[in-house]
Amino acid sequence: KSITIQGKDSGSKIIFGTDVEPSVARNYWSESDYNSRNESYDSYGGSMFYVGTEDGDNTTIQIDSSAFSNELFTTTLTLKNIILDANAKSRVGYVGKRGKLVLEDGACLQNGRIENHSGGILNVGYMELNGGTVKNCEATGTGYWRGGAIYCHSGVLTMSGGLISNNKSPYVGAIMIDDNGEMTMTGGSITENEATKCTSTISCGGVLVREGATLTLSDDAQIYNNKKDVEAAYGSNDILLERLKSEAPILNIAGKLKTEQTMNICWYPVVTDSWKQIT
Repeated sequence: KSITIQGKDSGSKIIFGTDVEPSVARNYWSESDYNSRNESYDSYGGSMFYVGTEDGDNTTIQIDSSAFSNELFTTTLTLKNIILDANAKSRVGYVGKRGKLVLEDGACLQNGRIENHSGGILNVGYMELNGGTVKNCEATGTGYWRGGAIYCHSGVLTMSGGLISNNKSPYVGAIMIDDNGEMTMTGGSITENEATKCTSTISCGGVLVREGATLTLSDDAQIYNNKKDVEAAYGSNDILLERLKSEAPILNIAGKLKTEQTMNICWYPVVTDSWKQIT
C-alpha cells in the first residue's frame, strides 16, 4: 500500500516545530543491528518522517504530526507539490529497509540539520527522485558524517530528475553511498553542494562511493560545480571513489552522457599510492 501527500500547489509547506512536533521514535537500524553495532539510536536524532520503520512488526510510514493525527501509513510515501521544511531542527526523513520514498515534481525537502548521517535523508531502503528538490540540508558532525543531502547506507537510490543543491557536511556535500548501497542516475542535477571542513584526509563535494557500493550514470545525469574542502589531502569536487577495504567501489558509465557539463572524478587510493584524477 502507499500514500501520497500532495499540496494544492508548489508553495504548500509543512514546517517542523510549527506543523510537525519533534519525533521521539527510533530512526536508525533494526534492534538486532543496534545490538551488534553497539550504537545508540538516540545519538542520530529525530526525523520529520519515517518510511518503513523497523521497530518490531511496524513496517509502516510514520509521520509524527498533529496534522496527520500520528497515523501510521504503509510502505511507500510519495511527495508531490509539497515542501517539507525541517527548520534546522531535525533530519528531514528516514527510509527504513522496508520503506520507499518517491519525490515527484514540486516536492522539496529542505533545511534539515543534524549532527550525524545526513541532514536530508538517511536511506537504508529505497528512494526514487523523479523530480523535486533536496536543498539546504546539513550534517554538522566532524569526520566521516555521511552526506549533507542523502546518506545511502545499503539502500537503493534512483534519480531520473530533480535537483540536489546547496547541501553540505564536513566530509561529503551531497550524497554518500556505502555498505553495498546502489545509486542509478539517468537524469537530474547534483550541483553547488559543498564539503566544508573535513578532519579526515579526503573530501568530496558531490557523490562519494565507498567500498562495495555502486554508482551508475547514463543519459542526462549531471554532477557538476560541487566543491570539496581545498585543505583536504585528497578529494574530488564531484565524484570520489574510495577504497579502504578489500571490495572496490564501482562506477558504471553506461554509454555517452548527454550533459555538456564537466564532471570531476577521482579515486583513492590507487595501487601505487599515487593520486589520479579524471576531468
